[in-house]
Amino acid sequence: MNLIYLRPATQRDLPSIMAIIHEAQALLKNDGSPQWQDGYPTEEVFQTDIQRNECFV
Repeated sequence: MNLIYLRPATQRDLPSIMAIIHEAQALLKNDGSPQWQDGYPTEEVFQTDIQRNECFV
């Protein structure tokens, strides 16, 4: 059985979060998907979510 641990994200997590997002954007683009090709989500979106305790890693 695999366990999954979640914790609230912090500002220190932001570089890793954005690296994952950029990889996902590239994969979606390569697959021909229009999702996340307009710049969303931005770093500011995640900063706000972190401040509101709405972002988890």
